[in-house]
Amino acid sequence: MKQLLLLGIAIQLSIFCNSQNVGINNPSPAEKLDVNGNVNITGTIKANGTAGQSGQVLMSTGTGLSWGSTAGYRKSKSFSGSQVSTFNVPAGVTEVMVEAWGAGSGGTTNNGGTSGGYARTVRTVNPGDVINITIGAGSSYGVSSSLNGGSTIVNFSGNILTVFGGGGIPAASNRGLPQSGTSSGTFDNTYFFNGSEGKTTSSTGFLKNATTYVEIAEFGSGGIPTGFLNPVAQGGDHVRFENGSAIITVSGQNSKFPSAGGGAGNNSGGWYGADGFVVIWWN
Repeated sequence: MKQLLLLGIAIQLSIFCNSQNVGINNPSPAEKLDVNGNVNITGTIKANGTAGQSGQVLMSTGTGLSWGSTAGYRKSKSFSGSQVSTFNVPAGVTEVMVEAWGAGSGGTTNNGGTSGGYARTVRTVNPGDVINITIGAGSSYGVSSSLNGGSTIVNFSGNILTVFGGGGIPAASNRGLPQSGTSSGTFDNTYFFNGSEGKTTSSTGFLKNATTYVEIAEFGSGGIPTGFLNPVAQGGDHVRFENGSAIITVSGQNSKFPSAGGGAGNNSGGWYGADGFVVIWWN
């Protein structure tokens, strides 16, 4: 009889505890466990059954807790191609870093094209905010001139970051003008860098024999993209002439993605500039 009585009391206490909030030094607990005072823990804390790893911290997910790192930005999404895109700020995210590149300009016979500008900004955002992105398109090649590369635009609800494309080549004797970018609205923690010029076509010559003059033409490479650790420029054409006739031609290629200027080329002109690029980073 005594055992049955104790079992009944235990069941009633279990039901009571499962249906009531418990307070420590708090007569009116608002949560399952509501502590008014300091807590000393000699073991560990688990989030959803996981204790976490060394160096991790507990972070809010908006509806609970998870283990994570505070070092740098751990997640990213990139946008490329000549297109208009949107990015919806994920739940729980209140800050993003955005890197953006303008498009490169095309090369000509005499000069490689110019790479696009670069910008980086860190902004406070709200979950659910929509960021609109327009990627600049690389411009075509030309014989003696080429157009500007397209600008890349990142629109934070009316606060607009514009990164200019590489300046086009205005005439045979000139190279394109490097450009950076601009902003309208409220921007902090933002900086810009210019793109870089392409190289001018050059040549060297020598007499192969008494009747043959050889000329080696190195058509200028495109401007290298800014904001990368080890940027690479795309070279232009390489042509060997003998007495004015092209004997060997090694063709260049369209510029390195993203943002690079197009290389210079023989006869009809050079190579296309590369499209712009955007990367959005968050924790």
